[in-house]
Amino acid sequence: MQLTMSLRREEVPRVKDALTTLRHLSRQDVAAAGSLYFRSYPLGTVADEDEAIADVLAALDGEYGEYRPDLNLVCDGVDGIVGCIMGVDSPPWPDVSDQVFIIDLFVDPRHRGQGIGRELLSAFITNTPEGRAIGLRVDSDNHPAIALYESVGFRSVASSR
Repeated sequence: MQLTMSLRREEVPRVKDALTTLRHLSRQDVAAAGSLYFRSYPLGTVADEDEAIADVLAALDGEYGEYRPDLNLVCDGVDGIVGCIMGVDSPPWPDVSDQVFIIDLFVDPRHRGQGIGRELLSAFITNTPEGRAIGLRVDSDNHPAIALYESVGFRSVASSR
């Protein structure tokens, strides 16, 4: 089951200064971000690494809504990209079409618990215009992700199978 979560930009508490240096996701990052996406999610989320790479490219090509570079960020580590957040404005799904939407937030499993996801999420929220709602979907059994989202003000607004 998936939860749909939302918050208004002005509801977001100030998050501490960045622990890491973030940058915009670029076309040159598609293969590395796709590979990280494949490694970061449970088996079966996508069929293989090629499908994950295609999914990242689809986001950059605007297939999930209006692409905005400031909503698509990566965190670099010593061994490459260690985290990524991808989002769009006005996604095609009716229940969230008026929102800025987080398509994916993923962190290398070896680097979880270091604040990378929180930094990416904080930057995304900061880059969202004030007054706009931010939406996302998360598996209802992904308790660490739900805890992160709730800690910055997201609230469940719907659930679906």
